Parts: sequence; C-alpha cells; structure tokens
Amino acid sequence: MRGRFEHTGDVFSFTFKQSTNGKAFKFLTIALPLIIFVICFLINVIPVMINEEEEISPVEKVYLVDNTGTEYFGDVFIEMYDKDYYADMTVVTYSGVSAEDVCEEISTDETGTFLIEAELLDDEEVPYFSVTAIIPDWCTLTEDEYGEVLSLAGTCMDSLKVATADIDYESLVYLSSYVYTDVLEAGEAAETFGSYMIKALAPMIIMLVVYLMVILYGQSIGKVVIAEKNSKLMETLLISIQPEALIAGKIIAMTLIALMQMFLWIIGGVAGFAAGHATAKLIDESAGSFVIDAVNVVMENSSAFSPAAILLSLLALVFGFAFYCILSGLIASFAGKAEELASSTGIYNMLVVMGFFGAYFTLLNEGSAALKLAVRIIPFTSAFALMPDILVGNAGILEGALELLVLIVVDVVLVVATGKIYKARVFFMGSSPFALGRK
Repeated sequence: MRGRFEHTGDVFSFTFKQSTNGKAFKFLTIALPLIIFVICFLINVIPVMINEEEEISPVEKVYLVDNTGTEYFGDVFIEMYDKDYYADMTVVTYSGVSAEDVCEEISTDETGTFLIEAELLDDEEVPYFSVTAIIPDWCTLTEDEYGEVLSLAGTCMDSLKVATADIDYESLVYLSSYVYTDVLEAGEAAETFGSYMIKALAPMIIMLVVYLMVILYGQSIGKVVIAEKNSKLMETLLISIQPEALIAGKIIAMTLIALMQMFLWIIGGVAGFAAGHATAKLIDESAGSFVIDAVNVVMENSSAFSPAAILLSLLALVFGFAFYCILSGLIASFAGKAEELASSTGIYNMLVVMGFFGAYFTLLNEGSAALKLAVRIIPFTSAFALMPDILVGNAGILEGALELLVLIVVDVVLVVATGKIYKARVFFMGSSPFALGRK
C-alpha cells in the first residue's frame, strides 16, 4: 500500500518555489532584515552622537552657608552633585556665618552665581531643616537652572539627619535595607540575578515573537491550503497523492519559509546591535550598550543553555510553530472557497490569542507547578511556552523531551485529520467533512 506521506517532498518543493516568487517574500527575507539591522545599529549610535556634546549647566558658582550645626552640608553636597553636568561650577562653603554677610561678597560681575543657606530651625516643638536659595538681583540664571541645584541641596538633608541623630551611614543603610523572601527546594541553589533575568524576561520576549509570527503567517497558510480547492487540478492531484502528503508538503514549506525569515530577522538585529556597539565605541570609548550589558548579565548563568537544551528548544520552536500552521490549514480546510476564508481566519486568530495569553499570564503569575506543567503539555499553550522553558531551564531535559514528544504526536495527528477533511471537502462538497471516513 502506498505510504500516506509519499510525494510530500514534491509538494513541498512546488509550494516552496511558488511562495518564494512574490515581492512580499523578497521584502520580508531581504529588505526587512536590513531595516532591522539599521534600526538596531542606530539605537546604539544615536545616543552616543547626542551625548557627544553633553549639555553643561550655566551655573558658575554656588555659595553654601551651613548653619545646621553639623558642618557636613558642604561635604555632602560636593560628593553628590554631577561633576560632568556642573563642570563649570565652583562650590564655596561657609559655616556659622550669616547669609547676608556672604551675599555682600558676591560681585555684580558674577551673573551665574547665587547662594544656598541650610539651617536647623527649632521654631516648632520638633526641630526641622530649611534650605533656601538666595538669588542676587544681577543673577541671569533661570528658575529651572538654580532650582536644580536647590533640589540637590534638599536631598543632602537626609544625610544630615543621620549625622544629627548620631547614626552612622552604614547603620542607616543596614536598617533601611529590604528583606527579600524566597522559596527553595531541598538541595536547590539560590537563584542569581542573571538566572532571574533568564527565567523571567527571556520567555516573555520569545513568546511575543512566536505569537507575532503565528498571527502573521496564519492567514497566508490558510490561503495556500485552499488555493486550488475549487480547481479540477486538485481532484487530479488527490487521485495520485495522498491528502496527508499534500497537506504536509504545503505546511512544511510555509513553516520553513516563516522560520527562515524569523532567523534572518534575528541575525539582522544581533548584527545591527554588534555593529552599532562597535561604532559607538569608536565615537566614544566609554560608550556602552544597554542591550549588550543585559546579554552579559543573562549569560552569567549559562547552565540553562546546554547543547541538549538548545537542541530541544529549537525542535520545540519548529513543532510549536508548525502546530498553529497545521491548525490554520485544518480550519481553512472547512472553507469551501476562498471567500469563506475570512470567517475561518477569525476562529484561528481567536484560538491563537487564547493560547498565547494562557501561556503568558501563567508565566507572569508564577502559577503552581501543576499549572505550568499543563501549559507545557496542552498544545495550544505549549507552542508558546515549551521552547523558552526548555531553553532557560524551567523544564528539565527529560521532562522537556517528553512534552515535545506530545507536541509532535499532536502535529502528526492534525496533519492526518486535515488531509482527510481536505479530501472530503473536495470530493464531497456540501456533505459532512468526515464523510470520507465513512466511505
């Protein structure tokens, strides 16, 4: 007996060639990776070019009058202010003198100079600090310009409160520190920050990318499946080719095209960031990249990215994406003609959204272990959740392999079911989609 999937390669070759001839394919495969490259390149270069001529405050001199009784105000202020932004500013400190006397020392030529007085007042029952900016008549600074300095002076009061309360700074930091709680199984090592980054952020990003790809290609796969349904050529093909081979060849071709384009987009983005980072370094040696820094932090915990985990995660990506491609073909097979595809696409998109948010919210809410296991087993959600969970170590190698096997079996079953329904709708138009099975 002829095999169910015989001539799958022929259908694949024909569909692949037909789908790669259009302008849309050339744009998504060639132009879009280049656009992504340029965007990622500019993300690194533009901030460096903007900061090359960094803005400098016009404040030339500030007189600090410390009447708090601590004699720390000037030292704390000098330690805290931004030396690059206030590159032209000179700080002159006084202690135990009146602000009026200091004002008399300010020359009318010092148009970028003003005075700040810090006091400890006891007019109320509880003493309090007061910070006041005194602006000479000839000062040309704007309210925003001297207000920034005044705001900085106000933040210095927290350190002065520590000094007046006889509490050293290290003790204050210790008393104000947060208490972190965590749950570990017996024998389990505590999670590092890099491990947390991997297990929290990477799955979210991967799920979102797969979701966008599934939405993008779902409708096109449906169109490919029903393209020749109403033609006499299709009836001839189904006599010589098993419907399973026909559906498998079409879906494999479209899945391969989609995955190829997605990998080209990723390569374009990575290459753009790398080239942009290198160019930024040439412009400014001290330039950094928040993306490169984030990747370095994530790679501190490389145990999750073992060769077996990478291989299984790639297979999970392929078969998870293929699941929704096959599902799109299955739903499209019920459509009698191309005009009916719109309603089928609505059903498909609803299933995709439900599967994506089911996996996404489970990750956000950190559900129970049983719920996470169910999300990785149910194909509608495992198509999004299984690949990142294997890659970052949320699922073990053996566990991930078994869950991947479930997904593969479901894909094969769906291909067979789609082939039967497809053939039934071609030869028995208007009858039950499962009429072929009863013949």
